[in-house]
This record gives sequence, C-alpha cells and structure tokens, in this order.
Amino acid sequence: MMRFLPLLFCLAVSSPFSRADEFQKQALDGIATLGGEAKVDDKLDEMAAIAATFETATDATLERLAKMPALGSLTIYDASKVTEKGYAALKELPDLQKLVIGKGLVNERSAEAIGTLRTLDTLALNASKLSDVGLVAMKKLVNLKVLVILDGNITDRSVPILLGFKKLDQLNLCGTKLTDSGAIMLKDLEKLTLLRLNNTNVTRKGINALEEARGKTLTVRW
Repeated sequence: MMRFLPLLFCLAVSSPFSRADEFQKQALDGIATLGGEAKVDDKLDEMAAIAATFETATDATLERLAKMPALGSLTIYDASKVTEKGYAALKELPDLQKLVIGKGLVNERSAEAIGTLRTLDTLALNASKLSDVGLVAMKKLVNLKVLVILDGNITDRSVPILLGFKKLDQLNLCGTKLTDSGAIMLKDLEKLTLLRLNNTNVTRKGINALEEARGKTLTVRW
C-alpha cells in the first residue's frame, strides 16, 4: 500500500496545474466563440495567462468573459457599446491584470465599475473622455504600474489621485488638460520612469522643472 503514496502525492500536487490547463482551454475556446482572438501570454500570471482581443464588444460579451478565470488581459478596440454593467461583471475575474479600452466613453458610472478591478496592473483608456470625477472613482486601483489616459478631461485636480498610484512605472496623459502646476507635482511618483505629456497644457518651463527635480530617473516625452 505504501508504494502508491508517492504517486498519489504527485497527482495531488499536479492537479492545480491540470485545472489551470482546463481553464485555459475553456477561455481559448470561449473567446473564439465570442468572435475574439486569444493567446497565452507568458508575461501574465500563470493562473491567468490568457490575453483576449476584440474588435468590438458589448455588455453581454464581458459578462461571458467574466466566467473565464484564466483571462488575464482584455483589449477592446471599440467599446462604445459597453456600459457600467459590462465593466462591473469583470470584477468576477480573480486575476485580470490588464485592461485596454480603445474607442468608448468612460462616464462616472463606468469609471466606478472599472475602479472595482483591483487586480489590474495595466489600464489604458484611449479617447475615453475620462473626467476628474471619474478618476476619483478609480482611486483604489493601487496596484497599477501602467496607466494611460488619452484625450481625457483630466486636469490638475486629478494629480492627488495619481499620486496615490505609488507603483506607477509608466504614465501617459497625452491630450489631457494638465498644466505645469500638475506636471511638477508628479515628481513625487518615485517609481515613475516614463511620463508622456504630449498635447497637454504643459509648457517647456514645467518640463524643465520636472526634469530638474527628477534628473535621469524619469524620462519625459512632451
């Protein structure tokens, strides 16, 4: 009887990995059925290593995706049909690490729903028109390392919220309404290595002050 114990032990140890493979296959097949593209991304956590990309999506799409625990990254080029209901469904995913939204307004209710996705380390909102109030609703996303807010209605009033994302390594605020006053305060993001401020209200004076404060530890694109 004792001779079988090592085999039983090995089976018990390996079962979580078999479970992960099962979830990956479920996600790969399910995403294809929904009209998206899926792949295994080695940069994601092993237990949620599936990256999905959709040209367009709806609330119903996100509700189906929320049942796929292996999903770690989601990119939607056209999210104009997604509302707070769809974003709220994503909080059921145990380890969603990356969310990229192309076209699609993110109003205060949608921002509040996205703000519940606390496992995110990368969030990109392109052409979302995100407001200062909307960013406040996301203040608990403290694990963010990459944040992109393109063409948003973000002003200097949002800087205190941005400073709460202490793990940020890259921040892109191109097309926002940030000024010199707000840009200079971003020097306090100690882990920040890349800051993009193209097409903002920041002037050369503000950039010089920021670069003087941080030196070579921060690259600013302007």
